[in-house]
Amino acid sequence: MPEAGAEAYGARDAKAGTAAQAADPGVLLIVTEAYRHGKAIGGWNGADQLLETAGITPGDPGIALEEDATAVVGAVAAALAEHRARDRFPPAA
Repeated sequence: MPEAGAEAYGARDAKAGTAAQAADPGVLLIVTEAYRHGKAIGGWNGADQLLETAGITPGDPGIALEEDATAVVGAVAAALAEHRARDRFPPAA
């Protein structure tokens, strides 16, 4: 999982954690809600582990995971042009 940001302060941001600790439940909620609503999701530096923890397949439509942050921004911008990743949820038969 992504490590805490440089601005995290242990005494104030107890849930910031490190890669060895469990993901923050608030972060998981935000990511799963974005996924459920078909929104574009992008990440790098271990974000695939966070998605898997949330029960999300990293290769699903509208999800951009790259090693390079610039590539992620470009892929998310392209996905945002579609508003929602409708291919993520095929119509019921």
